[in-house]
Amino acid sequence: MTELTLQLGGVTCGGCANRVNQALVAVPGVAAAVVNEERTQVVVRGAALERTALVATVEHAGYQVLTAASIPLQGI
Repeated sequence: MTELTLQLGGVTCGGCANRVNQALVAVPGVAAAVVNEERTQVVVRGAALERTALVATVEHAGYQVLTAASIPLQGI
């Protein structure tokens, strides 16, 4: 089983987290998706996970997957 963590943008409430979770678990090969609302990230577990498919799924649900360059720094 593979585990992939994605940093999310636009997830501001439990409803958002639920929509991301539901979208990701519908992707073939995904066994589980756990959204951490406070850290705005999701941990996806499954077999043969494809990052591009997961990113497209999150974006299709109306949210963003942030890259290291686009994550805002706290306290600066």
